[in-house]
Amino acid sequence: MVSVIIPAYKAAKYIYQCLDSIQGAEILVGVDGDCQETLDSLHNYVHKNVKIYTFSNINGPFVIKNTLVDQASNEHVLFFDSDDVLVEGIIERIDERLAEIHYLKLNYINFYNKPTTRGHMMSDAVIAIKRSVFNSINGFQPWRCGADTELSHRLQHNNLKHKVLDGLAYHRRLHGENLTMSKETGHKSPIREKYVAYINKHTKLNSWPNPETKSIASYVTY
Repeated sequence: MVSVIIPAYKAAKYIYQCLDSIQGAEILVGVDGDCQETLDSLHNYVHKNVKIYTFSNINGPFVIKNTLVDQASNEHVLFFDSDDVLVEGIIERIDERLAEIHYLKLNYINFYNKPTTRGHMMSDAVIAIKRSVFNSINGFQPWRCGADTELSHRLQHNNLKHKVLDGLAYHRRLHGENLTMSKETGHKSPIREKYVAYINKHTKLNSWPNPETKSIASYVTY
């Protein structure tokens, strides 16, 4: 079995489509900043495979992921975004492949776009990993953005066994509130440039220190 962890902030517009695409998995949704509109949209969605957690402060997606991984029932975990759509049958393939390796990277295409001449694209934002491996390196840095890229470099530096899952795994939705698209956290924003400088520094040094602790926040079941 696989547990899917989804941070949700101002996600009311898209999260139904996201959840409907995930079949055969436990789903943990972390609603950031007690976002009432998102909570209202989820109120009638809760069933035995979906668990809703609320966070009273705006913590950011990476603190939510660090927190909810310890609430997951399964060793195999998929970190997913609330506005993306999973391809049918991917959960079963993730579960099978993670039995052999430490983590998996997944291919995507953007919504409404045809595959590029390079075929499917790959992002650090969506990753499947064994929970014990994730916890052994203290999870994500508690950054507002860019922590998925940092984790990808750190996993590689630790020589953990991984593969890229063959074929298309999910459709990525692009809009103005994506971390990579918004003015506050997108490319060339001051905060992202700060994080990129950290990544570039450790790339040059070929050194990737794990966080001292796995940053987590208090959670409340809704």
